[in-house]
Amino acid sequence: MRTFSCHSSNMCRLSGNAATNLERPGEEPPGDRCTRRQAVRPARTLAKKGNIPVGYYKDEKKTAETFRTINGVRYAIPGDYAQVEEDGTVTMLGRGSVSINSGGEKVYPEEVEAALKGHPDVFDALVVGVPDPRYGQQVAAVVQARPGCRPSLAELDSFVRSEIAGYKVPRSLWFVDEVKRSPAGKPDYRWAKEQTEARPADDVHAGHVTSGS
Repeated sequence: MRTFSCHSSNMCRLSGNAATNLERPGEEPPGDRCTRRQAVRPARTLAKKGNIPVGYYKDEKKTAETFRTINGVRYAIPGDYAQVEEDGTVTMLGRGSVSINSGGEKVYPEEVEAALKGHPDVFDALVVGVPDPRYGQQVAAVVQARPGCRPSLAELDSFVRSEIAGYKVPRSLWFVDEVKRSPAGKPDYRWAKEQTEARPADDVHAGHVTSGS
């Protein structure tokens, strides 16, 4: 999760659901410009205008989904969610396509990952959703521990609860030798998901032992 000040009216606009609100021809994206010093909650889709790419190379479908023209103004809508805080700063919550829906609550991996990486025994972490018979999905963590360390899920649970809400706390834990990222540091969530599907979890929250993890 990232928080930053947003002063340029050309930088961003917070809108409602992009798929619903931005597909209607001739409509200006709804919502509040981030330059307005007022809170915008719950989280809304972030759109950008101005100096944006032409599109994706040889991918018309993805280009059409990401870049929209409304009232003659072209916007890039990559699917990131954000909210404006009371002090006017914008908090980036994460990409909607990788968010986890657990019992009707949206969980953004970046926020949970940041909390996990604050633990002294954790070097890197990715968070994904895994099937849960009761909640639809549960939060799962794929963790690269620091050399000589192997924190338990109970330890991590206790640590991250001071940073995030209880429903965002990982219920299952997989350890890996190295978390896979692109050369630019971009998380590979597909790879992380594969780790959770390839073998049972190394540690499971007591309340989810029978959930198939």
